[in-house]
Amino acid sequence: MLSYSAITANGDTITLSTPSSLIIQKETDVPADMLTALFPTEIALPELQMLTVSDGDTTVFTGIVDEQDMASAISGSFVKVVARSLAALLLDNEALPQNYINPTIEVIFDRHIRDYGLAGFISDKPASEGTLSVTKGVTEWYVLNSFCKNFLNTTPRITENGMVDVSESAQKNAVLFNNNGSEIQYFISNVSIKRNKLISQVLVRTDLKSGYTFSVFNKDAVTRGVKRKRYLNAVGDNYGMIQTADKIMDIGNEDSFDLTIVCPCMIVNCLGSKAVLEDSTDYQNENLYVNKIEYILNQNQEKTTIHLVRKAESSYVAT
Repeated sequence: MLSYSAITANGDTITLSTPSSLIIQKETDVPADMLTALFPTEIALPELQMLTVSDGDTTVFTGIVDEQDMASAISGSFVKVVARSLAALLLDNEALPQNYINPTIEVIFDRHIRDYGLAGFISDKPASEGTLSVTKGVTEWYVLNSFCKNFLNTTPRITENGMVDVSESAQKNAVLFNNNGSEIQYFISNVSIKRNKLISQVLVRTDLKSGYTFSVFNKDAVTRGVKRKRYLNAVGDNYGMIQTADKIMDIGNEDSFDLTIVCPCMIVNCLGSKAVLEDSTDYQNENLYVNKIEYILNQNQEKTTIHLVRKAESSYVAT
């Protein structure tokens, strides 16, 4: 059974009643998770600054309160609370402009993260060498994300326990779905194929004297009869041009396919994980990953809607 607690603006810890409605939303492209809850109450709650949802010893959600509204209706009074997970602390704060030479995660954490109360970091590889410029107006999250992208080749995630996970091993465990066994039950509610998102070819310019003569092809898109090209100016960045071209096609591949499943239970800690539909004859062997999660709990239902995207594996050819 879920339990709910909060820290007030005065620093006191209080226990909240079970909400009549709870929605938790997560997306891979959105750093901060979102929570919306309606708490029945006969008296006004004190101003809240932090909210935590727990399932026994497991933290389901913890974050900062953005909005708190009390309203009355025929059915009674309630407080609506809107909160974002701890990544919001980095999204909401501007970073101090400065330049780094060969930065490490230890330095980035000390200068851009520690002051916001996050517990620590998880890293499983050393950073590559290079320079990082923090310009005026960018957020602390931008600095962390840029560091991970350029020096670790990873995507950062703030865990429910306040750890900054920058490791390659984050969410590597597969989530198994199966209606015939002991795995998570589900049903497929929608399958969306958007061919207009696929990119079949990226033409790259590698120096000022020549045109866009270097090509990278998406074998999957070409095989499916898609003809859609893009141009990439990689002058001065020959080393990373293949990676950039691949990324352009990766985005198109992920946006082109969405398989939505619905589970009659709570599953919120699997964002980014590989998903295996063990009993599906059509999608059992697809390279599916959890891209978006929406958990809903109210008096009428409990369900988790999960959006799965398909990621291509080594489908690009450079010529």
